[in-house]
Amino acid sequence: MPEPQAELLLVGLTPPPFHGQSIATGLLFDHDWSPLRVARLPIRYSNKIDEIGKPSLKKVLHMFTLVWKCWKLRRQTGARVMYYTPTSASLVPFVRDVVFLILCRPFFDRVLLHYHAGGLPDFLRANPLRHFLGKLMYGRGAWSIALTPHVEAPGISFGAAKELVVPNGVDVPAEVVAHQRDGTKTTTFLFVGNLYRDKGIFDAIYALNESHSQKHPVSLKVMGAFPDAETEQELRSLAAEMDYPVEFLGICKGDEKWAAFLTADVFFFPSYYASENQPLVTLEAMAAGLPVLATHWRGIPGQVEHGVTGLLVEPQNRQEISQAAVQLASDPDLRQRLGSNGRDRYLKEFTTEAHLQKMGEVFAAALAES
Repeated sequence: MPEPQAELLLVGLTPPPFHGQSIATGLLFDHDWSPLRVARLPIRYSNKIDEIGKPSLKKVLHMFTLVWKCWKLRRQTGARVMYYTPTSASLVPFVRDVVFLILCRPFFDRVLLHYHAGGLPDFLRANPLRHFLGKLMYGRGAWSIALTPHVEAPGISFGAAKELVVPNGVDVPAEVVAHQRDGTKTTTFLFVGNLYRDKGIFDAIYALNESHSQKHPVSLKVMGAFPDAETEQELRSLAAEMDYPVEFLGICKGDEKWAAFLTADVFFFPSYYASENQPLVTLEAMAAGLPVLATHWRGIPGQVEHGVTGLLVEPQNRQEISQAAVQLASDPDLRQRLGSNGRDRYLKEFTTEAHLQKMGEVFAAALAES
């Protein structure tokens, strides 16, 4: 059966595995863009977190299959504009972008490139060949869409025709609003994210141990997937040595996920992840009314305003992280104020409705000019 006619082709990473970029792109794929006519080409190079960024013959075959499918959809649907999500600032994903975009870009009147991973311009500039290929792929009149002005994306300096900013949005059930408890009970910190070292999980565990006391006792719940067996063993061994309880929840979805937010007092995210951009988990915490303890890193300061919606500390500074944790554990009124302000900001700027409306405006403008 032939594909229906379309104006726009969406190409991007969708779950599984579950991480910020795949979840955000999945939201676009699931949305009904009527009256725009949209075709979709999902990308799934990996099925598990520990497969991300690792080369394999299966991925090479999948890459060329995607190129063929893209050509086929272009011919069958007549789509004039292609939306694509470049991957992270590392060699294997970069090579995939090179192959796909060089082979597919010439068949479209306009290309929209939506950058979810941070650090890509620095990665490209660090090597003359990568810089040249970056301009060839990401420039040449493409529209560059960043998540936040706090994180540079390959834009006009790489040959893009336009630079746009469209913040991510998240959908959180209206009933998920945490209520702060008084300061006489254990303060529960919640970490959510894939458990790479540079997501800050080791810093979180150590810092809370330094801040834990009988006067202001703390606990830590950790939600997310271990990237490999070695990291899992190291984290579990470390947690067992701490003077306070650390609970690993694994990957949680739906009601189980939101239950963790509802029983938390502070959202804890001391990330220095190289590809961090505008983390969705931070937006979810703000939506749930939780104060955020996070780092001055990538796009996080564009979400969390220090002293207003959370506390920001320097990456990998465990002493500063611990001091901020003590401040939050000892002051329930501060937690309540920060959490309430964060929810208000989420409702104004970071809902899925706001995100989809802005993306729809970008799509319509691109089609009008193509």
